[in-house]
Amino acid sequence: MALECNSEECLAARAHLASARNEIISLCAHLASLRAKLASATAMAAIYGAMAAAMLAIAAVLAAIPVAGWLFSAGALVIGLAFLAVQAVYLATVVSLTGQINRTESELKAARDSFNEAVSEVTKNCPSECWGDLVMPAC
Repeated sequence: MALECNSEECLAARAHLASARNEIISLCAHLASLRAKLASATAMAAIYGAMAAAMLAIAAVLAAIPVAGWLFSAGALVIGLAFLAVQAVYLATVVSLTGQINRTESELKAARDSFNEAVSEVTKNCPSECWGDLVMPAC
């Protein structure tokens, strides 16, 4: 039996290939977005951690000054603790994004496997003149 571009098997194989390609492209874009968010959240956590350390150091120095220093020390301590709270939010975001990246990478591996299967289906069920692009998209 001769292979034909318009056969049901060939059309289904090419549709599977197109779907697998689109899935890879979509997951790569999502992964790039997650990685950018992770870099931003990591930087913000570091910045707020440094600001908290500075405010807590100022509070410690001001605590050595009697009466008036204690009042300012309390204010600096509250600000330092607020910075720590904000840092904790960013650190939680970093943990969440890391989990999302791991899941997306697993999904991407499955999509790449599906693409390879689709390439095999196309080469098996279609003549070479209608294979189209069999190169896996890169991230």
